Amino acid sequence: MLTTSSTPAPVAVAPESSIEPLVVSLKTAARLLSVSDRHIRSHLAEIPHVRLGGRLLFQVDSLRQWLAEREQGSK
Repeated sequence: MLTTSSTPAPVAVAPESSIEPLVVSLKTAARLLSVSDRHIRSHLAEIPHVRLGGRLLFQVDSLRQWLAEREQGSK
């Protein structure tokens, strides 16, 4: 005889710490690029960014692409 449980099976959810962010703050972008916050601010015309709710945000993928393009240009 087959019995069924009335308790639903648990759903696996990734912990928030394992989720890679789509955007990072100015401070985090500076750390990722190993430069100062001031350097980021003085080069905003060159560095891809968005303003959202008055905050400067940087897409991680855009930073990677921008850095790769600069690396190729310096060769």
